[in-house]
Amino acid sequence: CSYTSDEAEKLCLHSSSDTRGSRMLSTKEGFVEVLDIMNTIYHNSVAAAKRNGLGYNLVAGANIAGFERVAEAMLEQGVF
Repeated sequence: CSYTSDEAEKLCLHSSSDTRGSRMLSTKEGFVEVLDIMNTIYHNSVAAAKRNGLGYNLVAGANIAGFERVAEAMLEQGVF
């Protein structure tokens, strides 16, 4: 997913005015990186929900996708 320079700049300016924002959001590149991460999480959540017959349940999909990532990491470490 890509964002135009103008879109990223507007979003970056808006988020940097929030004192709770992180340093990553203080640059246009950092903000685009965060948007890409959020986009990946969204798509992983949708896919996990659909794979498990839950339709478009993003909460369930996010929980399943998170569990799968933890389980995969545990198996890679030899924990089972």
